Amino acid sequence: MSSERARDIRDPIGLWRWLLGFTLVYIGLRILGAVLFAAIHTPALAETLVARDFITWGSIAYDLWPLFYLVCIVLTCLITYRMMKNLHELGSAQDEISPFWSVAYYFVPFANLIMPVQAVGQIWRGTFWHEERPRQPNGLIALWWASLLLALGIGIFGASGPTDTGEFKIMFGFDTSDVTTPAAAAASAVSGLAAVFFVNVFGPIARGQSKLIKTTAF
Repeated sequence: MSSERARDIRDPIGLWRWLLGFTLVYIGLRILGAVLFAAIHTPALAETLVARDFITWGSIAYDLWPLFYLVCIVLTCLITYRMMKNLHELGSAQDEISPFWSVAYYFVPFANLIMPVQAVGQIWRGTFWHEERPRQPNGLIALWWASLLLALGIGIFGASGPTDTGEFKIMFGFDTSDVTTPAAAAASAVSGLAAVFFVNVFGPIARGQSKLIKTTAF
C-alpha cells in the first residue's frame, strides 16, 4: 500500500474515547431525567429528594442532556466518516456507500430511516471481514437503530400529550410541564437504551478497526 494512501487511514480509537465519554454522560443525564419524572409523580419520594436538593440537580440534568446529545451527534458523524473512509482506503469489499454518504444519509429525509443503519452494517462487516470467524452484530445494529427511531417518535408524537404542572411548579420552583408527560418518561428511557446499544455497536467497530490498522502492512 502506498505511503500516500496510508496517510489517509487513521485509527478511530481516539475519536471513540471522546464519543464514549460523552455518551456515558448522556446516559447518566437521561437516567437522572427519568428519576426526576418518577419523583414528580411519587409525593413521598419527591419530598425526600427535594429535601436533599436532588430535584435541583435533576432539573439541571434535564436541561443539559440536549447539549451532550448534540456533541454525540457530531462525534458520531466524524467517527462514521473516518471508519468508512478507512475501509475504502483498505480496499474492503464492504464499501458500497461512500464516506460522505455514510454521514449525509443521517440528514436526508426518508433515506435517514434506512440508509444510516445499512452504512453502519457495512462498516461492521468491512471491519471484521479479515477474521477467520468474522464477528457478528447479532442484531445489535438493528436494536440500536430501532430504539433510536422509537425514542424520536415518542418524543415527537407525545409532545402534545397532557401535562401536569401547577402544584408541582410551586413545589419544585420550575415549570415541570415539559418533563411530566408519560411520553417524556418513555422517550427518556428508550433514548438511554438506544445509547447502550450504540456503545455496543460502535465500540467493537472502533477497537476492531484499530486492531486491523495496526496489523495491516502499509
